[in-house]
Amino acid sequence: VAFRVDWSTRLGLGHVQRCLALMQALKLHGFEGTFVARADKGMIPSVVETQGHSVIILPAECSEFCEPETGDGEQFVEALDGRMPELVIVDHYSLGREWESKVQAEFGAPIVAIDGCANRPHTAAIVVDPTMMTTAKRWDGLLDPHVRLLQGAEYTLISPTFSSALRRRSERDGRINRILVGFGGGDQFD
Repeated sequence: VAFRVDWSTRLGLGHVQRCLALMQALKLHGFEGTFVARADKGMIPSVVETQGHSVIILPAECSEFCEPETGDGEQFVEALDGRMPELVIVDHYSLGREWESKVQAEFGAPIVAIDGCANRPHTAAIVVDPTMMTTAKRWDGLLDPHVRLLQGAEYTLISPTFSSALRRRSERDGRINRILVGFGGGDQFD
């Protein structure tokens, strides 16, 4: 499985964490993961490497002549250096239909796009929108006819540690005794 996701101390730690949660599930079925990310100040490859996955780092920027989506797609394909992934997963706010088309043409593998923004078109086989309390209407005109949309909180990608704790919880009586507040990884733009 090849992932295209960026992360650093500045942004994207939540994106890589949900990709790692998905990879944990895929690993149970025999898959291995390669994470492809663009170099960024504060990037921490060990976030992925310590979980047994490889990391390929793209140059900090696309060249001055490269179109953002197709250029990134070309660099992604080149970075995989002949490897043919069985599945491609992209979790990136700047990549959509053009990137997916380029990568699909090269590999022929299904593409899964994780996107909670609904602000760009997709042609991936599956789009996962884990946004809570949303409607499919927000995707009108953005998904090619063949795209399968998995939408809602039931598609939230969380670490198995949290999901197993959720299954073990006791019945609630309505009282709130404890609250967990998560602040994310440090996205300065969000």
